[in-house]
Amino acid sequence: MANYLVQWDNTLLLTAYDQNRTFVLTADGEQLLIRERLKDVLSRFAQVNLIYP
Repeated sequence: MANYLVQWDNTLLLTAYDQNRTFVLTADGEQLLIRERLKDVLSRFAQVNLIYP
């Protein structure tokens, strides 16, 4: 999957699958591989949800 919008209500788990992919376990039990680094997925999630360090 190229782009999956990680949100509070649809995601149970995010973890690095390898260097360039992220594993996602959704609230519905789906297991997805995103072709994006975990760091980038988390950065986009923070921006969308207005989370700042």
